[in-house]
Amino acid sequence: MIPKEIYLRYWHDTYTIEEFSVLLPQLYLEEEMRAFEQTLEILRQVAMIDQVLDDAEVEFIQKFTQTYGFDYSAAEMRERLLQGKKTDFVTLRQSVLDYLALEPAHLQSRSLKRFVECAGQNR
Repeated sequence: MIPKEIYLRYWHDTYTIEEFSVLLPQLYLEEEMRAFEQTLEILRQVAMIDQVLDDAEVEFIQKFTQTYGFDYSAAEMRERLLQGKKTDFVTLRQSVLDYLALEPAHLQSRSLKRFVECAGQNR
């Protein structure tokens, strides 16, 4: 163990208010981007579960990405969605569990549930 006095003198480093004010929003942004990427992967898998990607699915996912400020063309979105690995229900289930492990806000996870349900109804 490191003695408390040595730790506090040489290793412990606190942030200034200015540094903390910069770092905190970055932390939330990183968490939000991880949740966005995982959500996009879930939507890709839902769209590709039948191994067919139709225009309505591309448009649906394109609208989702636009809410995060990403503006992909239909061709770009189609290419990105087709690049993923093979999809099956076991993989989809694991992707949902991975998303839930990120501990998203209740409203965010409820929105994803509605989004996926809506995607399924549009088939």
